[in-house]
Amino acid sequence: MIHLTIDPQTDVALKLIEFLETQPFITIVKEPNKDTIQAMEDARQGRLNEYGNSDELFTKLMKDAGI
Repeated sequence: MIHLTIDPQTDVALKLIEFLETQPFITIVKEPNKDTIQAMEDARQGRLNEYGNSDELFTKLMKDAGI
């Protein structure tokens, strides 16, 4: 068994993943990154952000992004 980690941030990497997914002898296991894992754990623990509407959400997101 060989374990590969491919960073899907480039077109070449995405094409490689697409090719590998067509091979019957290859199993692709997609794992969430550390930020996603932390967000899932926060949600399980009830640490969620609540907004009254989408305008409040986007205002917060844009503020966080410095826009």
